[in-house]
Amino acid sequence: MPLRGKKGSLFDGGIRGAAFVWGAMIPAARRGTEYDGLIHVTDWLPSLLTLAAGVQWTPTDGRTIDGIDVLSSVFTGSDSPRRDVVHQYCSANNCAGAIRI
Repeated sequence: MPLRGKKGSLFDGGIRGAAFVWGAMIPAARRGTEYDGLIHVTDWLPSLLTLAAGVQWTPTDGRTIDGIDVLSSVFTGSDSPRRDVVHQYCSANNCAGAIRI
């Protein structure tokens, strides 16, 4: 079933995106499956750094980043550690916002 809305709208059809992760590091039990947990584009950085480091990555200089490491959730299929995402869409004539929880 198609998602409601279209590009530029705040419905799922306008804000959800498809992605895939491929490689030998994916557990065999998770290959070919879907993950429906909440992930934001900023979550890719800490997740990929954890994958590269082989351990939970954290900034060493005390800074914080916007993303959340979701690697273990994607690999195990468990709930996402992310609880909300704020969306804002502005066109030439209007702006709209939404919070997804």
